[in-house]
Amino acid sequence: MRIWEMSVFGNSIRAEVQTLDNGFDVGIFGGCSTHIGAVSLAEPEGGVQTVERPGHKDRFVSEPWALRLAKAARLARVAFFVRYNMGSSYVARRGIGDCMLHRMEKVLIAYSTLSGCTTTIAKRIGTDFIAYGVRPQVVSVEEMPTVPSDIDAVVFGSGVRMGKFHKEARDWLTANAEFLDKHPLALFSVGLRAASPQTEGLAERDLDTVMHETAHGLHPKASVVFPGWKRTEGFTNMEKLALRVYPLAEGDYRDWDKVDAWVRGTAPLMLGRGPKVRLIPMRKY
Repeated sequence: MRIWEMSVFGNSIRAEVQTLDNGFDVGIFGGCSTHIGAVSLAEPEGGVQTVERPGHKDRFVSEPWALRLAKAARLARVAFFVRYNMGSSYVARRGIGDCMLHRMEKVLIAYSTLSGCTTTIAKRIGTDFIAYGVRPQVVSVEEMPTVPSDIDAVVFGSGVRMGKFHKEARDWLTANAEFLDKHPLALFSVGLRAASPQTEGLAERDLDTVMHETAHGLHPKASVVFPGWKRTEGFTNMEKLALRVYPLAEGDYRDWDKVDAWVRGTAPLMLGRGPKVRLIPMRKY
C-alpha cells in the first residue's frame, strides 16, 4: 500500500493506494468529519458505478477521479472511496481540484515486455512519481509508438534477454531518439542477472552496451538494472538453455525497495525538485 498526505484549506487529507491483482483500490480520508461519502468503481473504457450516501455529494469527487485514474493507469478497474468531510462538497471539490488539476508535468513511463514482469515495475515507477506532483502515464511501446509532444520527461525500460533490450524496445528508442535527446530521460532494464551479486555487474554492463548501441548517443539522467522473475513460459529453447547459467530457482526476484529508492533519487534529477506531498514508506504485511 502507498500512502500520501497533504493539506487542503487547512484540513489534513490522506490518500491510500492499494495495488490489486486487477486494478487499484484508492481511498481519500480526512477532513473535519470522516465518513464514507461515496464509492465509485470505474472501468478504463469509461463506465463508472457509484454508491453515494444519501444527502451527500461526494460522487463529484469519486466519479471523475476514478475515471481519470482508470484511464491513465490503463488498469482493469479502479475503486475510489471518499471518506472525508470538509464542511462543503463545493470546497472539497474545488480544494482537491486546486491541488490536483493545476498544470502538472507529464512523465511518460514507457516499457517493453515479453513476460509481463517489466509491466509491473513500470506501474510501480508510475505510482512513485505521483508524489512529485506530476501526471505519470504508463504505456507499452506497442500502445504508444511515438512520444506525444506534451510529454515533459520520459522513463523507459525493457526486459533483457541474451544481454539485449527487446527488439521492440530498440526500435522505439530509434524512432523517438530526437524527442528523447531534448527531454529528461531515465532508463531501466529488468533481467535475472541483476538478481545475483555474482552477475549484477554483467547486468550493468549490458545496460551500458544498450545505451551505447541502442540509445543513439542519448544521455539519460539516470539508469539502473532491476531483478525480475525467473519463469520459462513463453521462452524459446535457446532462451531456456541460457537461463541454466543462472544459479537461481524459478521464482520472483523483483526488489520493490530498490525500485522505490531509484525513483526517489531519479525524480529530482529529472524534475529539478523533490516530492510535493509526503510519501509514507510502504507498510510490511
